[in-house]
Parts: sequence; structure tokens; C-alpha cells
Amino acid sequence: MSDNPENTTHPERLEQLSRARLGEDNELIQLQSHTDDGLALAYLCGQARHRINVYCHTMTPLIYDTRELIDALQAFALSSPRAELRILVEDTPALGKQCIRLLALRHRLSSRIDIRKTHHEFTDRLDEFVTLDGSAYFHRHNAEHYAASCSFHDPGTTKELDSFFDAAWEHSKPDPELRNMVM
Repeated sequence: MSDNPENTTHPERLEQLSRARLGEDNELIQLQSHTDDGLALAYLCGQARHRINVYCHTMTPLIYDTRELIDALQAFALSSPRAELRILVEDTPALGKQCIRLLALRHRLSSRIDIRKTHHEFTDRLDEFVTLDGSAYFHRHNAEHYAASCSFHDPGTTKELDSFFDAAWEHSKPDPELRNMVM
């Protein structure tokens, strides 16, 4: 492991994430590094069955473009014809430069993965979040930092985040630049 706290995952955190079950375990898990964040998302997305919503300013590749997460998202997208991955991102040019694996996956599974540029009226939040199946979430309270939290079962918080996401989604549009990007 690295001496840099941004690159480490403590064994206890790994144990905590590996035993948590979506829709069952309501423990709030505190995450302190991009490695923790990426692993938490991979574990969460690996258990999702119906819908994943992602709200981000820029999709930090150290979190959102890891092999583990992309594998989990691919398995999710292929798990059911009804599986739906919706991504709202403010900085779509950065997405095209930083998240090559994610865009390649979207290109292969375009009917299951939808990406929209966040409407300007919904970009003043400082946080970023991912919600899963209406019951679980991952939340970076400040998108400038890697500290985050997640819960595999907290329908109340997830409902609040989904409510904001749904309103933003309805006002946002696909970015033609993303459609035209060559993989």
C-alpha cells in the first residue's frame, strides 16, 4: 500500500464493504480516499438490479473510470433489459478526456446507459452522488475532496437524492459532443 492516504484502503474498510448487502445493511460507511470511493462504488453497483443514477460535476477517473467499477457497471447493464444507468455530468468535455472506459462502455451499451449534460439550473450543488435501486447511495459531500460516505440501505436519504436527480434529469439534455466522440 502507498503512504499517501488518498491511495489507501484500510483492511477494515475492505471487510466492511465486502460484507455489506444492498437493501439490507443500513450502516453508514465513511470513506477517506479515492481508492475507498472507487471500491465502495464497485461493491454498490455490483449489487444493483434496476437503476443507478449518477450526479457529478466532473467524473473523477480515479473513482469513476476504474476497471472494477466499469466491470460492475457492465454486469449491471447486461443483467436485465430493464437495467437503467443514468448519468448527469456538468463538465462533459472533461468526461470525454478522463473517462475513456466509461464512454467505451456507453458506446457498446447505449440503450442501457444514458448520459446528459446537467442543466445550468442544477449545477450549484457542491456535492456528487450515486443512488442505486431507490435504497442505497454513495455521497461525496464536497466534489473537491475524496471524503465520502455510503449506505447500502437508507431509503430516506436515497429518496431525497433521487428527487433532486429526477428534477435535474428532466431539465437536462444529451450532449451532442458525447455522441460524436470516437472511441
